[in-house]
Amino acid sequence: MCIRDSSRTVKLYHQQEELLARFDQMNGALCATSVKAQICAGLLSPLVNMVNNLGFALIACAGGVLALRGAVSVGLVVSFLGYSRQLGRPLNSIAALFSSIQQAVAGAERLFEILDEPELPPDVPGAVSPRTVRGEVSFADVSFSYEPDRPVLEHVSFRVRAGEVAAFVGETGAGKTTLLKIMAGLARPTVGTVERFCEDGGLGYLGHATFIYPGLTALENLAFWSGMHGNPTDKATLSEALARVELAPFAEERAGTFSRGMAQRLNLARILLQSPPLLLLDEPGTGLDVRSLAILHREIAASRDRGAGIVWITHDVAGDAKRADRIIAIENRSIGYCGPASGYEGVRTGEAVC
Repeated sequence: MCIRDSSRTVKLYHQQEELLARFDQMNGALCATSVKAQICAGLLSPLVNMVNNLGFALIACAGGVLALRGAVSVGLVVSFLGYSRQLGRPLNSIAALFSSIQQAVAGAERLFEILDEPELPPDVPGAVSPRTVRGEVSFADVSFSYEPDRPVLEHVSFRVRAGEVAAFVGETGAGKTTLLKIMAGLARPTVGTVERFCEDGGLGYLGHATFIYPGLTALENLAFWSGMHGNPTDKATLSEALARVELAPFAEERAGTFSRGMAQRLNLARILLQSPPLLLLDEPGTGLDVRSLAILHREIAASRDRGAGIVWITHDVAGDAKRADRIIAIENRSIGYCGPASGYEGVRTGEAVC
C-alpha cells in the first residue's frame, strides 16, 4: 500500500535509481544475515549430537577399562551411560528450537525499542482535547520544522469557521498534510499558536488510504469504530449510516471483498456515525469511481450544512477545490493565496493575508 501510494512521488522527483540502490543494499544485508542464521541453525544440532556421542563413547571406554580392572561394576557403567543420554536430550531439544529462539530474541529487541521510545511531552496549560472542538480552528503566525534548519511551514495564519469548507492546495511536499497533523494535535508548531474553539463533539479524519478490518463485515466494522468512540452501536443506527453511503445491500459482506470505492464509503459511514464538528480530509477522493465520488461530495456538503468546519486537502483544483468556500494555497512554506475558488488562477508569489 505504501509503495503503491508513493510511486508517483518517487517518479516525480526521479528517485527510482536511488531507492532501488537503497533497496538492493538492504536486501543484500538481509540475505547475508539470513544465510548466517541458517548456517548456525543447521550446524548447531549436529554439533550437539556429536558432543553427546563423544561423551557417550568416552564414558563407555573409560567405564569398560575400569570394569575390567574391577574398579567399578558393570551396572555402574551402564547407569552412567543412561545418565549421559538423559543429559543430552534437553540439549538436543534446545538445538532444535534454535531458530524459534532467534526469532523470539529479535521480536523482543523490537519490543524493547518501542518501550524505550521517549514519552510525549505533557500538554501545555489550558490545552484543549481534540475530542471537544466546535468546528473552528485558527493558526496565528505558525511555523513548523521537523529539523531545526529545514522549516516546512513559516508564518502561516488563517481561520476555518464552522460551516465553511476550506480547500488547501499546493504542490506535493508543500506541507499540507503537516497542517492536518498540527490541527489534530499530532504535532506541535515550532512557533505560533493553534486555537480550537470548544464545544461537545469530536474531530473526524478521512484520508486517501482506507482503514478497514477485512475479516469483519461492514456492520461489524462500524460497530467496532462506533463503540470505540462511545457512539451508538445498535443495528438500526449502523444500517442507517450504511444506507446513506449506499452500502446497505452489502451490510453482511466481509469488508475484504470491497472495492476501493466501497471501502472508502465504509470509512465515510464511520465519519457519519461520529458526526464531528471539525472534519479533516486528506485527498479522500483519490482513485474513487464516479459513484463513490458523488456520494463523498454529497456528504461533505451535508456536513457543511449542519455547521461542521471542513479542512479539505486536494490536488484537484478544477473539481474538489471549486466546491469549497475558500481556497488556501500553500506555496514556498507559507500561504500564497487565500480567497474564493473563483479567484484562484494557480501559482501565486508572495504571502497572502488570510
